Amino acid sequence: MACASPENGQQAIETAETDCRSLPECFDFVFKMHQYFDKTDDSSSSDKFQGKLRQAIESTQRAIRMVNDLDLFSRNEDIDEVSTNEVKYMLLSAFLAYFTGLNTHMPRSDAVMKSKLCYIDFLKLLKTYGVIEYDISLTEGDDGDDDIENVVPSNRISSNDLKTMSVQRNNKIQRFKEKKEMERKIAELQTQVEKEHVDDEIKREFYLTQIKHWANVAIDEVDSCNLELQMLKHRQGLANSGSGNTVSANHTNNHQAANKVKPFRPFILTKTNLQKQVFGAGYPAIPTMTVDEFYEQKLREGHLSESVQGHSLQNWAADPERDAQDREKEAAEKEEKEEREDEETIQRARAMDDWKDVTSEFPGASKKSKRTCTFRPQYTETWPCLVQSKRDFSSARCTVCNADFSNSHGGKDDCRRHIESQKHVKIAKESTSCKPISHFLAGSQHSSLDEAVTRAEVIFSGFLVEHNIALAAADHAGKLFQSMFLNSEHSAADIIRKYSSARTKTTHLVREMASHESTDLVSAMKNGPFSLATNASNDKADKLFPVVVRMCKDGAIVTELMSLLQLSDKATGFKIAQLLKDDLTAKGIPWKNCMAFACDNANVMVGLKQGVYAHLLEENANMFLVGCICHCAHLAAEWASRELPVSPADLFQDIFYYIEKSSLRTKSFQNFQEACGTPKSQVKKHCTTRWLSLEDTCKWVLEQWDPLLKYFKNECEGDKSDMVLSGPEKRNRKKNALESLRSKTMKLYILYLSYILSVFNAFNVFFQQEGPVIHLLRRKTMRLVKDLMLMFVQPTALNSKLVTDIDFEVKYNLLPHKEIMVGSAVRAHLDHIDCDKKDEFFTYVTRFLQTACRYLLKNGNLQNQVLACAEVADIGYRDYAKMCHLKFCIDKFQPSCLQMLQRTK
Repeated sequence: MACASPENGQQAIETAETDCRSLPECFDFVFKMHQYFDKTDDSSSSDKFQGKLRQAIESTQRAIRMVNDLDLFSRNEDIDEVSTNEVKYMLLSAFLAYFTGLNTHMPRSDAVMKSKLCYIDFLKLLKTYGVIEYDISLTEGDDGDDDIENVVPSNRISSNDLKTMSVQRNNKIQRFKEKKEMERKIAELQTQVEKEHVDDEIKREFYLTQIKHWANVAIDEVDSCNLELQMLKHRQGLANSGSGNTVSANHTNNHQAANKVKPFRPFILTKTNLQKQVFGAGYPAIPTMTVDEFYEQKLREGHLSESVQGHSLQNWAADPERDAQDREKEAAEKEEKEEREDEETIQRARAMDDWKDVTSEFPGASKKSKRTCTFRPQYTETWPCLVQSKRDFSSARCTVCNADFSNSHGGKDDCRRHIESQKHVKIAKESTSCKPISHFLAGSQHSSLDEAVTRAEVIFSGFLVEHNIALAAADHAGKLFQSMFLNSEHSAADIIRKYSSARTKTTHLVREMASHESTDLVSAMKNGPFSLATNASNDKADKLFPVVVRMCKDGAIVTELMSLLQLSDKATGFKIAQLLKDDLTAKGIPWKNCMAFACDNANVMVGLKQGVYAHLLEENANMFLVGCICHCAHLAAEWASRELPVSPADLFQDIFYYIEKSSLRTKSFQNFQEACGTPKSQVKKHCTTRWLSLEDTCKWVLEQWDPLLKYFKNECEGDKSDMVLSGPEKRNRKKNALESLRSKTMKLYILYLSYILSVFNAFNVFFQQEGPVIHLLRRKTMRLVKDLMLMFVQPTALNSKLVTDIDFEVKYNLLPHKEIMVGSAVRAHLDHIDCDKKDEFFTYVTRFLQTACRYLLKNGNLQNQVLACAEVADIGYRDYAKMCHLKFCIDKFQPSCLQMLQRTK
């Protein structure tokens, strides 16, 4: 794709190398410069034009070098395999050829030859990728070195030459039609591409259309370059010979004699045969009417009349001054109408100006100046907002719109139309409701109170910054100060003077307030039902157990921290349960009020014999266990992923630890991101303890697939040593990453995980809300299981059955492979996978879904009677609720419920 540079290109190349623009920025600059040269009215030989042309050539050459260094294009690829962000770089050779052809600071023959070579390189690239079917050899053979006699046409043309010329003509006509259609299509796509958010398909179509358009241009330009090179060589031969002729004199004389014809004599066509007989064929001024028609016209105009003396044709003809008098009278009437700005006269003058504009485009038309109107002081008297413009005498300035406009065409009518325009009316209406900025900035209008308030606000803002306090605290500062200093019978000044709460005093105040709040919480727990939740911290030394309480307080469900317990010994189920028992006993809280215990799904918490819940049942047998459904979904996805033949998590760890742990590699990878046009973003790290975070990592890797592949390919091809990593496995990390990125199978499974994990994450996010959702837990879990079954189980097996009764293990209930739901992105990628690999993929997907459903059915508490009866609290479920469900809840939690109802009354 590399093309020849201009003759003085060495200095341009050195200048371009100092430029720090990336490949996308270089291309955008080159594309804008091409549009500028295509539309500018500047002379191509001017210094301004050639200066910008030199910058465009330097940027194009730099972009071509970057494309060659990155190996973006290969001979064994198809155009469909080129990404949308890279396909536009195919245009660089065409742009360089276009710019080089405009260069006037180098010999014309060199410019034409180098422009031709760049066009041929462009066509070769398109031929390699199957964009065009044009035979490049037809253009490569003709380099302008043919015999000069070929420039002189021959008198004898064979039938084969005629056929060739006919084919070439038809091809040019076809390319011309295609060029016009592509220009129209490019103009339509240009408006969509310039929008802020553009679909990749539209961008790809836009650049592919540009490439096909430039392919037609390149074919025509190569032919033009060949002809121009022949002409330049012919001129050079004439200059060298001195005689001005390189062809033999006899050949030239014979050729001129054979083609000599008589000179063409001009003639004038008369309107009628009568005009020819009367005035002759060569009469310079042909009449437009007969004598009878002239007489009737004068009678209609009143100039001739047989009944009025002096208006006969003979008297009119005998008085030669009558015509001059009539002309003066018409001129006076016209001037009077212009003075009073007669509407009909103005419209007629405009029509005449328009007619002159049209007729002046034709050769031989008279070049008469237009009638122009100047701005008059009377316009300001009529419209005070209009004044004389400083631009010229034929323009007015509107002080409301703050803009100049011309009144040279219609004078007063132009001013009236501006005043009545929609833009002027809208701005005038808005200006009446807006206050000038001086109203807000005039210092004399501010009182001393305003200055004092501003000073206080500035001081408080500095206080927030100095102590690193969140600026969101300023939202409550105003009401806080009013509550502190104004809600009292004493004056604010007296309160502020006596205010003296520093660190020590504030610490004791906070402790006292916490003790008071704790007392209120314990009192509420003693007198009403509550649920208890705890979980161990990840500290390896002493385990911390925050105890969170959820209860009804003042008519609302609240969640508050009751205690932060510490366990120094081994955290067994018995010791954790004993820690909770001792804390509630010390506070005098009865265990009978504890309706539920919430925790994660670890055995130490939910074990049937030695778990914490098993020991707490000794205190309250009616206590209900609420496991973490989010943790359950996490484990279901993790167990299901073990059925897949590849582990994307290993690839993600290789990428993260190889790139992110080295600043030099991070910078190098960012260069590849810029070259591929992908957004710069930090390498995502997959946390194995939070398996559902894999979705974000999958999406990031898919977004950065092209720069990652090119980066690791470059790393493996070089001889760089791993200075940061060590060990046999770590030294092979980049090779393992490259092999995985080259694998279509790996990308297939990453695409599927990105699709399926979104289902689990949506379920997980729903149960992370603060409001109570215990009454929705069972149905939401069943909905998740059914959504997974819909992806691989026959619809007939799902109809009118509970998910717990569906047999998704038997083969006759499973969907065929081609009907399994895997997402549109996976379906598109499957077109590039072998048939045997497709069947293997669908087999593993079926195992994945079966394992996930099996785990959720086993550990999702779908058979729990408490969760089933709690659905009676769902208003949307009222049409299906049963009285037995309400009775079950009352019987199970009767003491606590009665106490809460009594307090509510």
